[in-house]
Amino acid sequence: MSSTKSPQREVFATRGAFIFAAIGSAVGLGNIWRFRTSRTTTAAAPSSSPISSLF
Repeated sequence: MSSTKSPQREVFATRGAFIFAAIGSAVGLGNIWRFRTSRTTTAAAPSSSPISSLF
């Protein structure tokens, strides 16, 4: 093995920044899931949105 140092990872500046990023990610994933289920319950045409092809 070589003794080269690996590059340092970037870190959040504050704990609050990490919390906001985690909450934002969870809300974003929830919105994607909600969009998918609302499309199936309203019986919308599957070709009406290009994002529906992802699911």
